[in-house]
Amino acid sequence: MFLPTTLEYFHNIIFSILCCIPFIYFIIGHIFHTYPNILHKKKQLGHLKKCQLIAHRGSRLEGLPENSIAAFKDASKYADILELDVWLTKDNEIIIHHDDTYKRMTNGYVTKPMNDLYYDETPDLYHKIPNQCNRINEYKNNDCLKIPTFEQVLQLIQDTDTHLIIEFKQDSELLISLVHTLLIKYNRIKVLDTTTDTSTTDTSITNNNINHNNINIDMKYCKDYWFSLVEKINVKLYKHDPNIPRITSVIGMLKIYMYYFCGILPYISITENAFGCTLEMVSCIVVVVVVVGVVVVVVVVV
Repeated sequence: MFLPTTLEYFHNIIFSILCCIPFIYFIIGHIFHTYPNILHKKKQLGHLKKCQLIAHRGSRLEGLPENSIAAFKDASKYADILELDVWLTKDNEIIIHHDDTYKRMTNGYVTKPMNDLYYDETPDLYHKIPNQCNRINEYKNNDCLKIPTFEQVLQLIQDTDTHLIIEFKQDSELLISLVHTLLIKYNRIKVLDTTTDTSTTDTSITNNNINHNNINIDMKYCKDYWFSLVEKINVKLYKHDPNIPRITSVIGMLKIYMYYFCGILPYISITENAFGCTLEMVSCIVVVVVVVGVVVVVVVVV
């Protein structure tokens, strides 16, 4: 009768353990994936969890110029959330505009980026933008063609249940700070305790008397998201105030996909509150999946 040596017996044990590791890992991963609260705290979204309809740049496809007061007025009648983009002008005024220049929305009349012009120098929007000017006669001319400030939009929705998604495309810590100051000023986020008086907060850098690092925010009261598709800016938003809900950046989306397909997503702590994937990203992912699938089929057949 053949009896295994001590070394062979030891090797068999090690081999059995190694064979069991993937199975154990799969079982544990499945448990954590099914019950994520075991490892992670549930994200707090406050009022935002009730939102269903988002107006991207306002009523821009409903016959009104995108990111205009008229577009936001119209969209707030039926949408839960208004999505907008913020930039700083040369004199540090926060304005609402999608592109980094005025070229597209002025029909090429002004090509300079917004941070090269003072707010008083900002041009009016072109009144014949395709699909965005069919209903401008329903609103005041300034509401349709004047580029609004962020504060004007906050004043517009101040007494409503409308929420915001604020997208940052400009890498500016000053912009982040000024937006945060206005969110507090207009009660978009509720301060639980602070040593400063927010009722007299001014948006200028010289009068900005809020120490953001010492502010405690009531997450159940928070009315808005802020985020950036640029990972670097999204990280800065989190560092400035981790209590305001964020959406994933492009890199953040790809990381989550990678974590998921590598089987480690249940073990990863995600700081963003909502997963967002642009249509461009969906198209890219579909193309990548198709290409990888074709390559796998070719390799298997060959």
